[in-house]
Amino acid sequence: FPSHDTFKAKIEARLFGVEAYKKALQKVVKDYPKNEEAKRATTILSTEIPQLEAISFGKSSRTYNLVFVTSYPNEVTHKQLLQKLDKFVKDSGNSDLFLSNDLYDLNKNCIVIHGFSTDDLAKASYEYLKLHKEYKIKDEAYVISNEDYKVIHVKKNLETLISKK
Repeated sequence: FPSHDTFKAKIEARLFGVEAYKKALQKVVKDYPKNEEAKRATTILSTEIPQLEAISFGKSSRTYNLVFVTSYPNEVTHKQLLQKLDKFVKDSGNSDLFLSNDLYDLNKNCIVIHGFSTDDLAKASYEYLKLHKEYKIKDEAYVISNEDYKVIHVKKNLETLISKK
């Protein structure tokens, strides 16, 4: 079952971050030392894991995101938020903007408007979403650079970034 364990390691990476991925791959190497999957896991451990561990906040970014952190699984109110944000993206006329609904971990979800050219534009859009009668968004949102958004998914350190804002 080594391929099952490798697949499981990828799922753990998605839900729990790079440290969980590393531990799961080390387990594959330990449990199946002579198997082809162990060789692949060893390669990932020596090449990809160090690269993932090295990424950090603050890298320059060309785009910014407006991130709404919600509980997971989504409740009815989050579906309403998604509908309002989808309407905003469509009505904006900005083809660079797009909406995603990203699983963060077992308890949190990120509903994200991607593609703002500056953090000021993302902040202004959030203010508009809160005040305009068609939206009246009450949910808290964070402006996060696209590069930092990648980091929070790899390292599962959203709270660290939010506490700095």
